[in-house]
Amino acid sequence: FDYHLLDCDAGLVQTDALTVDLPATLQLLASFFPFKTSLIQQLVTQLIDWDCCAVIADIAPLGIKAARAAGLPSVLIENFTWDWIYKSYVRYYPEITEHADYLASIFCTPDLHLQCQPVCRPTSSAVPTAPVSRRYSETSETIRDQLRLQSGRKLVLISMGGTPHELPCLEELGRCWGDIDFL
Repeated sequence: FDYHLLDCDAGLVQTDALTVDLPATLQLLASFFPFKTSLIQQLVTQLIDWDCCAVIADIAPLGIKAARAAGLPSVLIENFTWDWIYKSYVRYYPEITEHADYLASIFCTPDLHLQCQPVCRPTSSAVPTAPVSRRYSETSETIRDQLRLQSGRKLVLISMGGTPHELPCLEELGRCWGDIDFL
């Protein structure tokens, strides 16, 4: 496999892990969608030059669009899609509807659609799959030792997907649920 860096997904503009800047998101979406024909053609040329046989897209619509233009099969892997996310903001920012509709028109076109559980919006045309994960490399005992946690205590991992964010509630959780460690 080769990796090539390319902004292929707009997503949401966030000021931190929990705060979305919708006006900035709308500006980004307006500059991103619809995809420029020249960008799609550049990707088609690259896919052909690299002798690709398929395109796999993890919720990034650009790959699906480029695959279709190149005459290649595409695979969409997701447990949510951006149109679904954007639809939740329609009542506050109705102009996001056009972007959600544009993406929905792309997300319904892959040759194979895999939905990893848990799924936000199950689709009858998709193939449900177990969560995508990798095997752990350390035992739970080793990890507890590294984190200086007592063996046998319940542990709750609170993750913001790798995005830095302060969680002032951790101390409160520890006081309320003294028999559980929160990380």
